[in-house]
Formats: sequence, structure tokens, C-alpha cells
Amino acid sequence: GPGGAGGTPPMSRKPIVGVVYSRSTEASDQSLLQARYVACALANTGYALVHLVPFGEGDGAAVPESGSLRFQPPGGGRRVCVGPGLVREVPWAEAMPASLDLVVLCNNPNDSEAVGTALKAALPQDWDKPVFCLQRGVRNGAAVKGALSTHGVTVLDGVAGFWAVEVDSDQTVEAFPRGAGLAIERLSRDSFAIADGPSRLLEHMGHPIVYHKVLTQYSWGVLQLEASHA
Repeated sequence: GPGGAGGTPPMSRKPIVGVVYSRSTEASDQSLLQARYVACALANTGYALVHLVPFGEGDGAAVPESGSLRFQPPGGGRRVCVGPGLVREVPWAEAMPASLDLVVLCNNPNDSEAVGTALKAALPQDWDKPVFCLQRGVRNGAAVKGALSTHGVTVLDGVAGFWAVEVDSDQTVEAFPRGAGLAIERLSRDSFAIADGPSRLLEHMGHPIVYHKVLTQYSWGVLQLEASHA
């Protein structure tokens, strides 16, 4: 685990997770699909409500008009329909920061610095909730941390070892490879109190998580190698 005992997140109510995605799909819709998948996986734990929070300009939409999303859990089995209310699309100005208990970044890597700058403008100094970076590729966390370095916000570097893909005509999202994991920065003594519970919430998504003191290109490469054999 991240540094504490396992179990369900120790919260008296369901936490609200803000999953940030890049609205622009000009280069790729990977951010949109990954955010949708992560949102479904978190909502499907039964321990969280999720706000999908768009960043930037564009016409991408994360939640269809029906309000329901479909995804394939990483453990296989039947596809799951995540019903209306469990995952909502909420504009940036409304979502940041009052309603959120943690933020998960699934933005396009080239937006990471701009997202960090926008978070600095939106979040209060010394905000006591964590920000997790779960983009694909390395150095996204460094860009976000750089923007928030003087703001007293706990930012945990991380990386997803899977692509989110859309399958079939019903817009079901699935992780590929299905058994691929996540790599997340190990909690320090300073970040433990703020990020321990949220880290355990991420563990309930069903993907294996490895914790590293520092995420490097080597650790990203190992994650990808393991994913190719998942």
C-alpha cells in the first residue's frame, strides 16, 4: 500500500473526485476516454461520486445525454453500466475547488503545465486535498508540481500503464491491456495525512498499483513491459 493499512477509504460520506480531462480532441481523444474510464472505475467501487471536469477549449463531451456510462472492469466479467448521478460532467469554474475531496488529472500531457497554472489560480493556498497525476507518460507530475511549488498543495506524481479505448457502438470504455497497472509516487511523511485515504480509494479501482519514491523513465518502461504481458 501507499504507507498505511489497507481497507476502504476512512470517510463518513462518499468523497467527490474531480477527474480532469482535456476538452480538445484535435490531436487525440485519449484524455477524454481515459477520464471516462477512470471515472467509471472509481464510481464502480461504490465509495465515490465523480465529477468529470473539462479543461480548455473544444467540443468534447464526457457524458452522453442519457447520463449513463458503460465500461469493462479490469477483472473481466460483464460490462457495467454506471448510472446517472454517479458520474457527472461539471464545468471547471463550478467544480474547483469547493466540492472536491481529491483531483485526478487525466489531461493530455501537453496541457500539464497549463493545468497546473489553472489549478494554482483555482485552489486556495495550502489546500488540504491531494492532486494525483494519472496521465500517460512521464514528467507530467513535474510540470504540475512546478506550477504549484509555492502553493502548498500536495501533488502526487503518477502514471497509467494502460490506454483507454472505446469498444463497440455503445461507447463502452475499456483499459488496454486490461490487467495493466498504475505507478504512483510513494507517500512521504508530509503527504501521508492528506493522501493516504485517497490512495486507498484508487487501489479499489481494480488495477495493480506500484509505489515508487521517484517516478523515472525507467519505472515507466517497466510498467509498460509488465502491461504488455498482463
